[in-house]
Amino acid sequence: MADLAYLALTARTEFTTGSATDLLWLAGYVTFGAAGLHPSMRRLSEPVPAGPVRLSRGRVVLLGAAMLVVPVAPAVSALRDHSVDLAVFVAGSAGLYLLILARIVGVVRQHEHTLRAEQGSQRRFRAIVDASSDIVTLNTAEGVITWCAPSIERITGFQPEDLVGTRSREFAHPDDSAIIERLAQAIAVPGSSAHADIRLRMRDGSYRVFQATAQNLLHDPDVASIVLTGLDVTERRQLSDELHRRAFRDDLTGLANRALFTDRLHHALLRRPDPDRDIAVIFVDLDDFKTINDSLGHQAGDTLLTQVAARLPAALRPADTIARLGGDEFAVLLEDTDEAQAQQVAGRLLGELTAPFRVEGRDVFVAASIGITTGRHGNGDPEVLLRNADIAMYQAKHAGKNRHALYRPSMHVAAIARLELLADLQRALERDEFVLHYQPVVDLGTGRLVSVEALVRWHHPRRGMVSPAEFIPLAEESGFIEPLGRWVLREACRQLTRWHQRHATRFSVAVNVSFRQLASAGFVDEVAEVLRETGLDPAHLVLELTETAFMADVDTAESKLAALRALGIRIAIDDFGTGYSSLSYLDRYPIDMIKIDRSFVSALPDPKDEATLIQIMLDLARRLNLPIVAEGIENQDQLAALRRLGCALGQGFLLATPRPAEAISTMLTGDRRLHLDPPTPTRAAA
Repeated sequence: MADLAYLALTARTEFTTGSATDLLWLAGYVTFGAAGLHPSMRRLSEPVPAGPVRLSRGRVVLLGAAMLVVPVAPAVSALRDHSVDLAVFVAGSAGLYLLILARIVGVVRQHEHTLRAEQGSQRRFRAIVDASSDIVTLNTAEGVITWCAPSIERITGFQPEDLVGTRSREFAHPDDSAIIERLAQAIAVPGSSAHADIRLRMRDGSYRVFQATAQNLLHDPDVASIVLTGLDVTERRQLSDELHRRAFRDDLTGLANRALFTDRLHHALLRRPDPDRDIAVIFVDLDDFKTINDSLGHQAGDTLLTQVAARLPAALRPADTIARLGGDEFAVLLEDTDEAQAQQVAGRLLGELTAPFRVEGRDVFVAASIGITTGRHGNGDPEVLLRNADIAMYQAKHAGKNRHALYRPSMHVAAIARLELLADLQRALERDEFVLHYQPVVDLGTGRLVSVEALVRWHHPRRGMVSPAEFIPLAEESGFIEPLGRWVLREACRQLTRWHQRHATRFSVAVNVSFRQLASAGFVDEVAEVLRETGLDPAHLVLELTETAFMADVDTAESKLAALRALGIRIAIDDFGTGYSSLSYLDRYPIDMIKIDRSFVSALPDPKDEATLIQIMLDLARRLNLPIVAEGIENQDQLAALRRLGCALGQGFLLATPRPAEAISTMLTGDRRLHLDPPTPTRAAA
């Protein structure tokens, strides 16, 4: 404004200072200074990103108009008869031409640079695709492959040209056809995408798992295809499957584990529609398995568990679930069943265990105790059902093992009492609550005492005298039988030594030995130490073992018994006739005496039965030159029958009840003769 005012004033008159024009100039310079000091001025030094040069319509029109100046200007000048300064015109035209040419060259160079950048990007993209571990294909809407990335040869073995023109689904596993259909439906809309795991066939015929991604880009003119990519996740899937297997499968046996069993039991409880068609839980616990582990080692125990796990499913239906809960405990879930059917299954499970198992070149016999409960006793709680089946299993063990028992609510109270008794039992030895009673074995012909059997009794401080039938099975199950057995052996040997020192008569003491004791590694050394400590003549010690005690591991038992015999000890089979294969092992083991089980003696009052099994046993014992003792003689008819059959030795309440050591000492002060009826002539005498 100041400049314009200055021009106007100087054109009309002379300019003089001090006018308003000077104020305008001053205001202008002040404004320039203020603008220069404003913070926004720093943006003038910032780089401006160069955008791509584009030849828009307006730009093309402008350039064209500029180029027309050269021919149009002379024409217009000629029409108006106006002369043009040729030098100025040529110079101006040349400058304008050069400017237009420079602009065009700049645009072309910019496009060449852009083209090179795009080509570089394409080369980088192709290199990335070629080096990719993914399958990349372009497909038509019908699924026909139109292009494959070269990486497909490295991944699948197929050449790209082998696949172009084929349908993608031809290479999917037949069992994954439903997944293919769902994937196709998910990408039906342009722009949509979906994912799925699909097994694809390799060139060698094998299948691998790929994480497939499908994207519908049919609407994109630059692609106009369905893009399929696939990442090989076979190893990842295998690892996932392995982790899942470990989470829900037992590593040793491959059976379901506790977590999977509990989950299936929970769902079975939810879907049982008919109360009359219940579910059942069967709890299986191998008898004396700890002893097998202790005698043969944990590796042999694992081998045995694997063989047991392979046998048990033969007793079940395909839909039944069997699991290993841990250790030697197994569980079975039966659906759509009742108590009667569950008991039949339990019987079949026991039947599967009757044949011996071959473990490290040895024959090993295994039995089991089984508890059964049904859903109506569980209140819909899987853990309660498992607990109830466990309680029933212990009831089966308490009843003699190798059998099954049904859960009843009254068993829960008994289980609590059993836990309390077990706690007291663990402390009873250190509190000196055990005592030994001795039951005589007598000559049935003369009535004279031949030997005594040491029987442990527990004098509980609150409950009084606890029956051995109540605490001995508990001691065996808990492992307490080993320290208790050592105490019984030492006390019996000490007492017999005292009797021998005080009385001139010599007789033997019999001590019962459990399977756990016999299988323990140091048992033979323990017996030898007791003999040295007490000074007892080994010939007067008899170790009584049930057939099941040494039938579980035939080879180990044979070597242990031979070592005991080498000490001078005698071995007796207790409860003879109730084991697995009694007669076939009499020759194999170093046996010195046989004790007939009381169940056979109890049948003797019936004259039809008295000369059958017992007669066979007596004849066998005579042929093997083995003394035989009849247990459980409770009445005169049984005594008379045994005398008629020629049985020389007997034991039972009729002859003498178990009694303290003092009572036996009193007996020894006399003639050691019990008051029996006169014997009748025996067949042997006849």
